[in-house]
Amino acid sequence: MFFYQKICLYSVFVGLMAAIQATDHFISFIMPCYNCVDKVEKAIESIYAQTIAYPFEVICCNDASTDETLAVLRHCKKRFPNLKIAKHAYNKGAGAAANTCIKHAEGDLLFRLDADNILAGASHNTINRLVEILGNTGCDAAMVEYMILFEGNKDIKAIMRYEAPNRICDLNHCISAAHDPAMSGNFLFRRSAYDRVGGYPEDHGSDTFRFGFKIYATGGKIVLLKDAFYWHFYNPNGYWWREQKTGNNDEKALETVLCYKDLFSNASQYYLEDAYKNKGSFFALLHNKQLFLRNK
Repeated sequence: MFFYQKICLYSVFVGLMAAIQATDHFISFIMPCYNCVDKVEKAIESIYAQTIAYPFEVICCNDASTDETLAVLRHCKKRFPNLKIAKHAYNKGAGAAANTCIKHAEGDLLFRLDADNILAGASHNTINRLVEILGNTGCDAAMVEYMILFEGNKDIKAIMRYEAPNRICDLNHCISAAHDPAMSGNFLFRRSAYDRVGGYPEDHGSDTFRFGFKIYATGGKIVLLKDAFYWHFYNPNGYWWREQKTGNNDEKALETVLCYKDLFSNASQYYLEDAYKNKGSFFALLHNKQLFLRNK
């Protein structure tokens, strides 16, 4: 009987320890929202459909939408009490909306989920696995291994997969790989990394890439979670493509990268400065593999 009681007490102890460990973190999901009336509720629902072992909150910033996005957010607030709504009086852009979300956030861990993205179902255990691999590796951020672009009722358009040695992405990966997590920006990251790089850039153009790039440029790394994904709504008229047409994506990316030009080889610095001076394409430099880090 005494042995049985010891086993029971040990089981209770293990359960209590697991519960304590699960509250070591608080996750704040942040969601910039602009004219996404037909998508945002599904994105929010995909968060609450998860089985998350940590306390969390969801913060949405309505970036002065001209459609009924705010009404949908208020409807979601009635369904999910720990959802917070922030508002901009005028459209400031996704980077500024993300920063506004974080100003209202309590979490030491932050997960940006744009309003046109949907997390994989609860059976994939994505969020808990991301937190676990973040802790095990000590990286600044954790990202799923691939995203699925879809139309309509999840009709697949393409699959974008991220690959890196030991599934760890760094600055060299960012400037040499075909696809890098910084381009998406929908990943779990530490608030300490956010504070280190000064948050998201608030001028329009490449805000997610520039944020991820600054994490890399200041010595950070992003770990990829094997066999994990999220759904991304395919929209050729979305934020990225609108800014691409104006040239903002390339111009703003070049401005940010040139702040860290000393990390690059002399030839790469020349290419970067020439592209900026002549309104060239930063992403063409990446595609053509013309950028290299300075040898240490």
